[in-house]
Amino acid sequence: SGFPREQLAELHGNVFAEVCSECKKEFIRNFDVQGMGCKPTGRSCEACGGELRDNVLDWFDELPQQELDAAIEHSCKADLMICLGTSLQIEPTMHLPWRTLRKCEQHGKKKGGKLVIVNLQKTKKDRYAAVHVHAKCDAVMDAVARFLEIKVPLSSVSGDMQEEITECGRDNAMFHGAKRQRVAERSSGGSAMDGDGAARGFPLDALDAVSPLPKRPRNDPATEDV
Repeated sequence: SGFPREQLAELHGNVFAEVCSECKKEFIRNFDVQGMGCKPTGRSCEACGGELRDNVLDWFDELPQQELDAAIEHSCKADLMICLGTSLQIEPTMHLPWRTLRKCEQHGKKKGGKLVIVNLQKTKKDRYAAVHVHAKCDAVMDAVARFLEIKVPLSSVSGDMQEEITECGRDNAMFHGAKRQRVAERSSGGSAMDGDGAARGFPLDALDAVSPLPKRPRNDPATEDV
């Protein structure tokens, strides 16, 4: 994507990355390196000849401390956290949104930030979100990119990934059709949201009129620090 790696914290690894077991150099590929649990990929490091391993964590692998520390710092500094496609139930990352919602004098943040959740299912943190959208992440982010007039370059792919991208394109077309319908309903006095709060056709202008965050109950265990 071109996003600076030093500004990115990959807590659970990357299926397109492999790391040298000797010099720790990371290589980003345009294909799935195949593997889980930091096992050898069968390729050698282009820098030192060492053994390359995948960096995707298995269920019981510990989070890499350097990446976790970076995620905590980013969360503390952020004015807005967007959670895409997560149930927000797995320790310890489930607590990261609280660090954005709170003020942080250490990083010069004088007031708490806002939380946006995009997930097909409801989460236990939906009530703390300024906006929550029950839709597919690809469709929502495609809509956001179009709204902000950001051109997202397509990666070159082949084989089995092409069918997946085609399917995503169909989903996006359906999504934008629903969005136009819901916006039309809104302009005519209808509601932009379903009765259960699901944004069937995500109204992007809802981001400009978010509701105040409710107070967290003091006995909520999720408010504890990581």
